[in-house]
Order: sequence, then C-alpha cells, then structure tokens
Amino acid sequence: MKILFWLIPLFFLNPVCLISYSKTKKKSILAIETFLFIIGVLYAFFLNYTVLLDKTLPAFFKAVIPVFVICYIISIMALEREEISGIFTGIVVLLALVWLYMLIVYPFTIKKDLAKLTKVNAEEGKLEDTNIEHIPIIPYSNAKYKGDKVLGRIENYSLYTIGDYHIQKVGNELFWVAPIEFNGYFSYKKAKEVNYYIKVSAELDKPAELVKIQAKYTPTAWFGNNLERMVRNKYPNIVIMDASFEPDDTGKAYYAVSYGHYSNYRSGRVVDGVILFDPSNGDMKKYSKEETPAFVDQVIPDDVALDYNTWYGKYQLGLFNYLFSKQGVHVPTEWGEGKEVAGVFTEKGDFYYATDHTNLDSKSTTMVGYAMINGRTGTFDYYPSVKGSNGKAALLVVEKTFQKEQWKGEQPLLYSIYGANTWIIPVVDSNGVFREIALVNAETSKICHAPTKQEAFEKYRVLLATSDQGNANPTKNNMAKTIEGKVVRVINLQTAEGGVQRILLEASDSIFSINTDTMPYAVFTKEGDTVEMKYLDTNDKVNVVREFKNKSLNIK
Repeated sequence: MKILFWLIPLFFLNPVCLISYSKTKKKSILAIETFLFIIGVLYAFFLNYTVLLDKTLPAFFKAVIPVFVICYIISIMALEREEISGIFTGIVVLLALVWLYMLIVYPFTIKKDLAKLTKVNAEEGKLEDTNIEHIPIIPYSNAKYKGDKVLGRIENYSLYTIGDYHIQKVGNELFWVAPIEFNGYFSYKKAKEVNYYIKVSAELDKPAELVKIQAKYTPTAWFGNNLERMVRNKYPNIVIMDASFEPDDTGKAYYAVSYGHYSNYRSGRVVDGVILFDPSNGDMKKYSKEETPAFVDQVIPDDVALDYNTWYGKYQLGLFNYLFSKQGVHVPTEWGEGKEVAGVFTEKGDFYYATDHTNLDSKSTTMVGYAMINGRTGTFDYYPSVKGSNGKAALLVVEKTFQKEQWKGEQPLLYSIYGANTWIIPVVDSNGVFREIALVNAETSKICHAPTKQEAFEKYRVLLATSDQGNANPTKNNMAKTIEGKVVRVINLQTAEGGVQRILLEASDSIFSINTDTMPYAVFTKEGDTVEMKYLDTNDKVNVVREFKNKSLNIK
C-alpha cells in the first residue's frame, strides 16, 4: 500500500491522451501530460512527506480520485472529439459521482452512527464528592504567563518557543506541562536539540519550573528528526491524531502519540492506543489503550473528546430530530476560551475530559447535563440529572463580582463539594495573573471567593451552613451521620450570608457549623448542653449541620 502512494503521479496521466500522442505526435498533448505529471510528483511528495497521510485505501481514494477527475478534464482539452474515449469518460464520470456522493450526501446519512462511536453510560446519580486537595486552581492562561517568565532563563532562549500546555498528574500532584520547541528551521539547525521543559503547579500558586532533559526528536524538528515523520515511517497505516507531551513520575520526558483509525469513511476518529516516543533517542513503542503505561494520562485527544460530546448531544436521535423536532438535543457549553472540554482528575487519580451541556440557545445559562470522558479508555459517562447554572453562567457571576477590579474567571470546572454541585473558577487579572479562587453554587449561583483555596472553601462551608442547600445530598464519599454529645465550646457569628454558630463537642475534634437562620433555637445553646446533630461527614475539620436538637432545652 505504501508504494501505491508514491505512484500517484501516474494517476495524473490520461491513458487516452498517451495513446493519441503515440499516433499523432501532437506537442500540445505531450506538454499537458508532462505538466500534469510534474504536478503529480509534487502532489505525491506533499502527501507523503508533508501531510504524512496514512497509507490506507480510503485515504488513497479521497486524495487521488478528485485530482484524477480534474486532470482528465484538463487533458482531454488537447484531443479532438473523435479521439475521446466514451468508455473511459464514463468510468471517470462514475468515479466523480461516487466521490461527490461520499463528499456531500454520505456525511448526512451517518450522524446517528457518529453519536454511537463511543458507548455512553447515562448515570442517574449525582457526581461523587471530590478530594479538594487536588482540585486545580491555576488556569491555562496563568500557567502560560508563568512559563513565559522562565523561558528567558534558558541560554539562547530566542531559538525556542513554548509548546501547548496540558494538565497532567506527575507523582501525586497536578501540573501544567509544556515542551520547549524549536522556533523555526534556522533555530533548529543552530540549536540541534531541546534541553528543558516547563512544569507549573496546577494546585498551588507557585513559580514555573524548568526541568532538564535532552530532546533531539520533537514535533518541531525538521527532516528526518521530525517526531511525526519518524512515527509515520515506522507505522505507515495508522491514523496519527495528536502528540501529547507526557513526563513519567520520575520526570523523564516522553511524547504519547495517539493513534487509531477512521469509522464511516474517514468521518469519525476512533482511538486505538498510543505510541510512546522517547525524544532523546527516537525509540518508540506501540501500545493499545489497555496496555498503555499508567503514567500516560491523555490517550484520547481533547478534540476527539469534544467531537464525541457534540455528536452525542446533537445526533443521538438522528439528523432529522436535530434539524426539526430537536427532542433531547443538547450541546457542550461554549465557555468563551475555545476549549469546551477541560482536563480533570477524580479522587482516584483518573484523568477525564469534563464539560457541561446546555440547550441550542447560544445565550443559554442552563446546564442540562454533565459529561465526563475517561482520557485513557474513552469511557463516556453522562449525568442528565446534574442541572443548574452552566459554566457560562458561572463565569458571568464571577465577572459581575469582580467588575470593579476588571478581573475575570477562566476554566470553570464542576465538582461535588460537600454534596453540592459547585463551579470551581480561577480568577485572573487582565495579564492572566492568578488573583483568587471562586466557588459558585450551580443551583443558587451564590459565590464565595478568596486568595487561597483553604480560605475559599472555608467561606463555602459557611455559605452552605447559612443557605437552604436542598441539593447537598450525601454521596458515598459524603455520608450523612448523627452525633450526640456535650458542648464544650460555642460561638455565634454574623456573616454577610446570615447567622452561623460553631460548636465543639466533648471527645470530638470536629467543628460543627450551624445555620442559625434556619435552626434558630441553636443560638440558645451554651457550654454543658447535650445536643444531637445530623451532619454531612466530609472528612474535614468543619462539618455542615443539617438538623439540630438541643436536648437540654425543653422545646418540642
């Protein structure tokens, strides 16, 4: 199959013209055929060496048939009418009609098939509670800002540029990681190799780090040292999708090149696994999704995850339903940053692409469901019962809150915090510098914010304690419990959101937070009283009380 792609120039020649030239020796025929052959040579070089097209029959058909038809039309212009072959012309017309059908008509017949490319699990329950220690609070723009600052520390920094940032788990911490790349052909010729990559903590507001490596074979290297060209030479038949920069847990640099195949005549991409590429020596090894090493987080590229979200939301009931009745149609919410899916990690450390879904109204602020696609396996979990304000609405809340400062929110991520669906939104200034972390309740749109994660979550506990949070139901990681004991300390506070009481019980090191607006008799509690409380056990020092009873007071 590979040799067929280098024979493409032959398909630029018209056999009828060649036969005619052998009889008539007309120079016009020879000139046209020679010109087309030269164009064919350039086109073959472009497909094989620049585009690096996969060497499969569907790819050949898509690349060659249209130019073959065009070349036939051009070449017969040099022939007399009686020299044109009716049979050969009929074959060319048939090929043109097949190509037009596949290009124009066929895509409309497979929309439902695209929606089923990945099996979707409709999860009726709520999102599981999240480990707040590993929630990313540093957005992409701030990671880029920090990375740009350290690039100048590299010797001959003008020879290099910074590649795309991806969020990854390195060890037990989340980082934004970006490769250093060559800044053009002449930079590549002078530098010859890359010696660093950039790592920025996604969990803490810390400076970026430069990590020492040796990388000679990269996506921006030229000629035989280009990563993608090397992969194509070794694996000519696969569909190459994306090359994600993935350090292992020791910091050693790899590129994880996602590969797979097309379904429905090059309409939908299906990921089969990754090729792990060592940029220091060019060694590579092919893995299926199931065999991929544990440190690789992004087997499924983010644009593939977005395609799956879009197709499922639009076409699960077919194209005509999407165009006319629109029953059950929903789409990923556009957050205004060009990235409708965001990388998140679960409490177990599994990587997912997450996004909320909304209706077709581009101005809608309603969330109709939430989707999570496993970045390694492609498993698609959709939560139709997760509703409330969508990510765009949460960003508007942040924008209004910081209107005076002219700060904005970025990268909204939905988590279950203390049983309540909550948008976690980093707040940055006009330069992309991190300023605060905001928590927006998806049901009430109430907001808490603070410069640090600890302070922001403390305020959010108070908000939950002083609001009617009927949506804050227990999950398996957030169990409702009952406790009875003697009060040893009590304090009453008045916050902007309402009254809050904090209680310490004998033989317990937990702090219990009570909304005294909804449980007014709590304000009469004093040291020595015996109380009974139902609360949400979040494994934190401060727990939100859902029901309160003072057994020392004779109140029914």
